[in-house]
Amino acid sequence: MDNPVCAAESEVGEERLERKVILCISATQQVIGAVGYDTESCILSYIPEFESDGHYGPFTKILSSFNPTILLCSEFISLLLAPIMDDIKRRITVHVLSNRYFANDQLASTLYSVNLSVISGGINEEAKEQILLSYFPPTCSQTLKSFSALFSFLSKKEPVCQLGLLHTSFTVLDIQMFKIEQIIYMDERCLRNLQIFGQFHQFHESWKMKNMRSTAEDETSVFKLFSVCITRAGKYTLEQWMRTPSRDLKCLNERLTAVECLLKTPGLTKSIRTTLRNIGHLPRIFYRMQQSSALPTDWKCLMQTLTSLEKLIQLCMPYGNKLFPMQNLLDNNFDQNLSNTIQTWMMNMIDFDALTTQHRFSVKQGLDPKLDEWIQTYRCLPDLLSQLAEEELRKLRESISTCGLIYFPLVGFLLKIPKTEVETPDIEMCDLSYAFTDNDMAYYRNDTTRELDQRFGDVMYAIIDSETAIMHRLQDRILEHAGELLRAHQFAAEIDCLCAFALAASSMNGVRPKLVDSSVIYIKNGWHPIQALVSNNTIRNSFYSGNETGRTTMVTGPNASGKSVYIKQIGITVYLSQIGSFVPAEEATIGPMDAIYAITCTETLAVLDRSSDSLSLNLALVALRFSTERSLILLDEFAHSIGKTEASALTAAIIEHLLKSNNPHLVATTHAYDMLDLLRHQTDIKFTTMKTRWNKGKLIYLYEAIEGVAESSRAIEVACSAGIPSQVTRRARELFCGGKRRRNDSNTTAQTRLLNVMDKIDKLGTEQVTCRLLAVLHSKENILE
Repeated sequence: MDNPVCAAESEVGEERLERKVILCISATQQVIGAVGYDTESCILSYIPEFESDGHYGPFTKILSSFNPTILLCSEFISLLLAPIMDDIKRRITVHVLSNRYFANDQLASTLYSVNLSVISGGINEEAKEQILLSYFPPTCSQTLKSFSALFSFLSKKEPVCQLGLLHTSFTVLDIQMFKIEQIIYMDERCLRNLQIFGQFHQFHESWKMKNMRSTAEDETSVFKLFSVCITRAGKYTLEQWMRTPSRDLKCLNERLTAVECLLKTPGLTKSIRTTLRNIGHLPRIFYRMQQSSALPTDWKCLMQTLTSLEKLIQLCMPYGNKLFPMQNLLDNNFDQNLSNTIQTWMMNMIDFDALTTQHRFSVKQGLDPKLDEWIQTYRCLPDLLSQLAEEELRKLRESISTCGLIYFPLVGFLLKIPKTEVETPDIEMCDLSYAFTDNDMAYYRNDTTRELDQRFGDVMYAIIDSETAIMHRLQDRILEHAGELLRAHQFAAEIDCLCAFALAASSMNGVRPKLVDSSVIYIKNGWHPIQALVSNNTIRNSFYSGNETGRTTMVTGPNASGKSVYIKQIGITVYLSQIGSFVPAEEATIGPMDAIYAITCTETLAVLDRSSDSLSLNLALVALRFSTERSLILLDEFAHSIGKTEASALTAAIIEHLLKSNNPHLVATTHAYDMLDLLRHQTDIKFTTMKTRWNKGKLIYLYEAIEGVAESSRAIEVACSAGIPSQVTRRARELFCGGKRRRNDSNTTAQTRLLNVMDKIDKLGTEQVTCRLLAVLHSKENILE
């Protein structure tokens, strides 16, 4: 006979070992971060932070990509998901966590408690924290908050019992980046380094926005080139498109076809933009309607917006096969008569002339007979009160020369007498009952005012109550169709973005890129779009990175010869193709990317209390772990200040490792010419240099990328061109020549040291290479040791 206890334990064990995928999401109005944990594989996956539009749309992408069994979210997110929460709960167990789970002070304790298999047991807490943080991009606060909330929640006894888990110390075998389908990974620093967005664009806090607004507006960026949208929703959508480049070729080609159509029909583009100027922000209007706080201007704006939407649809209808937002609207069975129907309701019910004069919702005459009667009475009150006031004056004693009748909402009708004509205004006289006084008048009630109260009542508020009831009925009817109207509003926003794309394409004289499914980058005579705005003499350069071979390019050249501009030009061109925009080139053929990494040492993020080299090494770790053959990596003077030999070893090791593993598209600039000798045997590496010429003893920059390797950085010649005094540069040349002789004597030793480092790193796996980088990053130890 089976032991029932053992059988019960077995059943419980099987239940507890059931696989569960737990997803935790943290978000603000602008940014979303998410972390998932698989209880079977013990793998932690995170989604790179991306832009939010303040609605539930992006969250559905995350849920469909992760397919979790349990969802952990903040109270803010639960409100955003309210329209679809019932449907989510039918498929997923949802836990709404309090804000304390997502607090910043929870992160440190969480990092210390996580059991990560790649970290040895003897490591101290500070080093453990640094290694864990190295798995994430440097700017990912919402992702880290999700990570902290997930493990804080799972550390509690109650949820562990509820979920049926055996773990008491949660083991993480690996941390992986989970890329949302069709979205290209680009972190905030990459977008800044490529000048897609300005340095101050991402500041969302109000005080920073106030202090940085003028600086941000003066910044030159790709976004500023495109940011010519008219509608508020168009500006939101444009930023969302530009923050989430896509590898969905169908979506990208639809955008390109639409931009091409608008470029060929400038009259249509002009008419569309004129119509867009009269389209208001419908989400804000509908929100106020739901709160019963719609302003008179909202009703006018709604009427104007509906008229303009109807006109916009008529403008775009003949081009429905080329303008994909129009086709999408029709495919969703949008009722084209809806706008006209709602306008008819509003015209029949609202007195738009009175909206301006009375500053409140006003009903059109003839809609409600009772309301018309009250309004007519209210209009006749001034004449009636004047007549009655003359009769009241005759009843009063001779010392009072003037009086009047007045109506106060909520108070009723009162008789007013100047305070100067009554000795004791608070004493009843002539059948008058004292009410109150103000600066000039004393107010009383008598039989006449009481009769007026009984006959007319509080007529003003009767009018307002009746008009408010009518307004609510109209609001309810309109809100029943809010979903369809918001689809039309989003259609207008997308058309606005496409017009912005068309204007940007015209401004930079771009061409339509050919998008192919293979992993290839071909740019013929391209240029930097921002540089073209400030310079009339822009040099055009080509670039090719093949499908299988020749995917790594080393760029050398003297200081200030244009190396950084060249690799940024490549990055921007690839990026623009991945958002469905025309590109600054004579011709371009580009395949879909899954990530773009721009790793430079151009700035320090003071808010992160980390140096530029520290951040660059961190991004290099992310690229090493997660890049694929469809990734583009741009290395610009990588780790240049950690020591020449160490920097050369690191850069060469990273390049060789990427060549042997994922073989992504890689473009790197360097001044470490001794490192190039170590890489010359790599047949898959192309060497490019920036062309220069000597003219009358001066170095002339031609900014043209040609095949070859530069001899030196020409730093002294660059200093001469910059105006450094000749005695300084002459002394620098003397010191350089003396040092050069000493370097020649020790050249063999340096080459030997580099070869030893390369040999050591070559024997390490990816995780060991990254841990070695961390040693340089955090412990400051010499990589040669």
